[in-house]
Amino acid sequence: MKRSALIHPFLFTLISLLFTYIRVSTTIAPTEILRPLFWLWVLLGLLIIPFYKMTKNWDKAGIALTIFVFTFFYKRLIFIAVFSAVLVGVGALFFINKRGKRKTRLRDITPLLNFLSIALVIGGFVKLFSILAQVPNA
Repeated sequence: MKRSALIHPFLFTLISLLFTYIRVSTTIAPTEILRPLFWLWVLLGLLIIPFYKMTKNWDKAGIALTIFVFTFFYKRLIFIAVFSAVLVGVGALFFINKRGKRKTRLRDITPLLNFLSIALVIGGFVKLFSILAQVPNA
């Protein structure tokens, strides 16, 4: 079976910056989140190898990085909302696989986390664009 791309830690980092920007969007320009995003992605890129060396599995390393992102970047309310969405998705996957008598593997969780992170990024951008559409052009 083909391994899924490990993008969810990076997308959850983007989501954390988007949610932060949405709260302060009246005081800074949208391009101001690019530099912190770059450096946070560099940090995650540097952490991938040590996490992989500790776990000996790319899927476990990705889940550990996602947990790191959740605990490091998210405020309490956002953490609860995003983490709850991930838990519901993972729980649904386990429930569906349990009824189908199929064993759930970590390899099955990575695409789910990728999908959830993409959905949250899309939702964040929709919210951001709705806020930016209300700003009058000067």
